[in-house]
Amino acid sequence: MQRLKICLGVARGLNYLHDPAGTQQRVLHRDIKSANILLDENWNAKISDLGLSKIGTFGYIDPLYLEMGVLTKESDIYSLGVVLFESLVRMWKKSYKEKKLDEIISRDLLQRMDLNFLETFSDIAYQCLQKTRDHISRSVAANGFEFLAENS
Repeated sequence: MQRLKICLGVARGLNYLHDPAGTQQRVLHRDIKSANILLDENWNAKISDLGLSKIGTFGYIDPLYLEMGVLTKESDIYSLGVVLFESLVRMWKKSYKEKKLDEIISRDLLQRMDLNFLETFSDIAYQCLQKTRDHISRSVAANGFEFLAENS
Protein backbone atom coordinates (compact mmCIF):
# COMPACT_ATOMS: atom_id res chain seq x y z
CA MET A 1 0.00 0.00 0.00
CA GLN A 2 2.97 2.34 0.44
CA ARG A 3 3.69 2.16 -3.29
CA LEU A 4 0.10 3.13 -4.03
CA LYS A 5 0.30 6.04 -1.57
CA ILE A 6 3.53 7.28 -3.16
CA CYS A 7 2.18 6.95 -6.72
CA LEU A 8 -1.06 8.66 -5.74
CA GLY A 9 0.93 11.52 -4.22
CA VAL A 10 2.99 11.95 -7.38
CA ALA A 11 -0.13 11.85 -9.58
CA ARG A 12 -1.80 14.46 -7.36
CA GLY A 13 1.31 16.61 -7.47
CA LEU A 14 1.44 16.50 -11.26
CA ASN A 15 -2.26 17.23 -11.43
CA TYR A 16 -1.64 20.32 -9.31
CA LEU A 17 1.32 21.46 -11.43
CA HIS A 18 -0.61 21.00 -14.66
CA ASP A 19 -3.81 22.68 -13.47
CA PRO A 20 -4.10 26.24 -14.81
CA ALA A 21 -6.94 27.12 -12.39
CA GLY A 22 -6.68 30.11 -10.08
CA THR A 23 -3.56 32.24 -9.97
CA GLN A 24 -1.26 29.30 -10.60
CA GLN A 25 0.00 28.91 -14.13
CA ARG A 26 0.53 25.46 -15.57
CA VAL A 27 4.00 24.12 -14.80
CA LEU A 28 5.75 21.40 -16.78
CA HIS A 29 8.29 19.51 -14.70
CA ARG A 30 10.36 18.09 -17.60
CA ASP A 31 12.17 15.50 -15.49
CA ILE A 32 9.77 13.26 -13.58
CA LYS A 33 11.81 10.28 -12.40
CA SER A 34 12.17 8.20 -9.26
CA ALA A 35 15.16 10.21 -8.06
CA ASN A 36 13.06 13.40 -8.15
CA ILE A 37 10.36 11.99 -5.87
CA LEU A 38 11.14 12.65 -2.24
CA LEU A 39 9.31 11.10 0.71
CA ASP A 40 8.58 12.66 4.07
CA GLU A 41 8.45 10.74 7.37
CA ASN A 42 4.86 9.64 6.60
CA TRP A 43 5.69 8.35 3.09
CA ASN A 44 4.02 11.34 1.43
CA ALA A 45 5.50 11.97 -2.01
CA LYS A 46 6.97 15.35 -2.87
CA ILE A 47 8.03 16.18 -6.43
CA SER A 48 11.44 17.86 -6.42
CA ASP A 49 13.82 19.56 -8.85
CA LEU A 50 11.19 21.66 -10.57
CA GLY A 51 12.59 23.69 -13.41
CA LEU A 52 16.16 22.44 -13.10
CA SER A 53 16.02 20.21 -16.16
CA LYS A 54 16.00 21.51 -19.69
CA ILE A 55 15.77 18.16 -21.45
CA GLY A 56 14.94 15.35 -19.03
CA THR A 57 16.59 12.05 -18.21
CA PHE A 58 17.17 9.27 -20.72
CA GLY A 59 14.66 6.48 -20.17
CA TYR A 60 12.04 8.83 -18.78
CA ILE A 61 11.81 11.24 -21.73
CA ASP A 62 8.61 11.19 -23.76
CA PRO A 63 9.42 9.75 -27.23
CA LEU A 64 7.05 12.29 -28.78
CA TYR A 65 9.10 15.08 -27.23
CA LEU A 66 12.27 13.60 -28.71
CA GLU A 67 10.58 13.20 -32.10
CA MET A 68 8.76 16.55 -32.35
CA GLY A 69 10.66 18.77 -29.92
CA VAL A 70 7.44 19.91 -28.25
CA LEU A 71 7.11 19.52 -24.50
CA THR A 72 3.58 19.12 -23.14
CA LYS A 73 1.92 18.05 -19.90
CA GLU A 74 1.56 14.63 -21.54
CA SER A 75 5.38 14.46 -21.58
CA ASP A 76 5.29 14.55 -17.77
CA ILE A 77 2.50 11.95 -17.81
CA TYR A 78 4.69 9.65 -19.94
CA SER A 79 7.51 10.00 -17.40
CA LEU A 80 5.05 9.22 -14.62
CA GLY A 81 4.15 6.00 -16.46
CA VAL A 82 7.81 4.97 -16.40
CA VAL A 83 7.95 5.66 -12.65
CA LEU A 84 4.76 3.65 -12.11
CA PHE A 85 6.20 0.63 -13.90
CA GLU A 86 9.40 1.02 -11.90
CA SER A 87 7.33 0.77 -8.74
CA LEU A 88 5.83 -2.49 -10.00
CA VAL A 89 8.98 -4.16 -11.30
CA ARG A 90 11.59 -2.39 -9.15
CA MET A 91 13.40 -1.24 -12.27
CA TRP A 92 12.49 0.03 -15.71
CA LYS A 93 11.80 -2.66 -18.30
CA LYS A 94 10.21 -2.17 -21.69
CA SER A 95 8.25 -5.43 -21.37
CA TYR A 96 5.15 -3.42 -20.54
CA LYS A 97 4.29 -3.42 -24.25
CA GLU A 98 3.17 -7.03 -24.07
CA LYS A 99 1.23 -6.34 -20.87
CA LYS A 100 2.35 -9.65 -19.34
CA LEU A 101 2.17 -8.76 -15.66
CA ASP A 102 3.33 -12.09 -14.32
CA GLU A 103 6.57 -11.75 -16.31
CA ILE A 104 7.49 -8.20 -15.31
CA ILE A 105 6.09 -7.52 -11.83
CA SER A 106 8.35 -8.32 -8.92
CA ARG A 107 7.57 -11.72 -7.42
CA ASP A 108 6.93 -10.40 -3.91
CA LEU A 109 4.20 -8.08 -5.23
CA LEU A 110 2.55 -10.90 -7.16
CA GLN A 111 2.38 -12.94 -3.96
CA ARG A 112 1.19 -10.11 -1.69
CA MET A 113 -1.31 -8.21 -3.83
CA ASP A 114 -4.58 -8.95 -5.56
CA LEU A 115 -4.09 -9.57 -9.30
CA ASN A 116 -7.05 -7.32 -10.22
CA PHE A 117 -5.49 -4.49 -8.22
CA LEU A 118 -2.15 -5.00 -9.98
CA GLU A 119 -3.85 -5.11 -13.39
CA THR A 120 -5.65 -1.82 -12.71
CA PHE A 121 -2.40 -0.25 -11.48
CA SER A 122 -0.52 -1.41 -14.57
CA ASP A 123 -3.35 -0.29 -16.87
CA ILE A 124 -2.98 3.23 -15.50
CA ALA A 125 0.78 3.09 -16.07
CA TYR A 126 0.31 1.60 -19.54
CA GLN A 127 -2.13 4.39 -20.46
CA CYS A 128 0.47 6.97 -19.48
CA LEU A 129 3.01 5.39 -21.84
CA GLN A 130 0.87 5.21 -24.96
CA LYS A 131 2.20 7.07 -27.98
CA THR A 132 -1.29 8.27 -28.83
CA ARG A 133 -2.35 10.05 -25.69
CA ASP A 134 -5.29 12.10 -26.95
CA HIS A 135 -7.48 10.28 -24.43
CA ILE A 136 -5.32 11.15 -21.43
CA SER A 137 -6.74 13.93 -19.31
CA ARG A 138 -4.52 15.84 -16.91
CA SER A 139 -5.96 13.85 -14.01
CA VAL A 140 -6.14 10.33 -15.46
CA ALA A 141 -3.49 8.94 -13.15
CA ALA A 142 -4.73 10.81 -10.09
CA ASN A 143 -8.31 9.63 -10.67
CA GLY A 144 -7.18 6.06 -11.29
CA PHE A 145 -5.13 5.93 -8.12
CA GLU A 146 -7.92 7.57 -6.10
CA PHE A 147 -10.13 4.70 -7.28
CA LEU A 148 -7.52 2.12 -6.25
CA ALA A 149 -7.07 3.74 -2.84
CA GLU A 150 -10.81 3.72 -2.20
CA ASN A 151 -11.22 0.10 -3.31
CA SER A 152 -8.19 -1.52 -1.74
